[in-house]
Amino acid sequence: MPGGADRELPIPVRRFRGTMLAIDPAFAPLGWLTRCENWVPELSLVVSKRRGSAPWQRLPEPGRVDPVVYCTGSAGTRYLYAILNDQLYVSENDGTITPVTNGTFTAGPVEDLRYGIAVVGDTLYVGNDVDPIKSVPLGAAAVDLVPLALLDRYGAGGDGD
Repeated sequence: MPGGADRELPIPVRRFRGTMLAIDPAFAPLGWLTRCENWVPELSLVVSKRRGSAPWQRLPEPGRVDPVVYCTGSAGTRYLYAILNDQLYVSENDGTITPVTNGTFTAGPVEDLRYGIAVVGDTLYVGNDVDPIKSVPLGAAAVDLVPLALLDRYGAGGDGD
């Protein structure tokens, strides 16, 4: 600025560096953090968010999970249903994953067998176009639905006349 040095007033300005340095240091000392689910020290010793995803739940065996359905019961209970290797599994309120009683499908090793799940009210319906459809009251055992018999236009099991 033109004029003397007495006219220039330095104003201290803080820069945001991503960490409140007055409270927490930006760099982690060696051995301070060895393993954490969400935060890890990088090679530069800066604590940063973990890349990838941490394991949350583990199924009892490896295989293709198809499909996975999340639903909430009328009482507010949270359910996570999944089908793995022709077996229906459930996790209630983020608990451990357990097999559903009578939740096994017996279609055998059918290639590209796809499952469909629908939730209506407090009942889950599961099917695969080969086995009988299973009706599962949320949190309870599965029940096989009985297929309807062929009927004629009058509602009787006849030849259609």
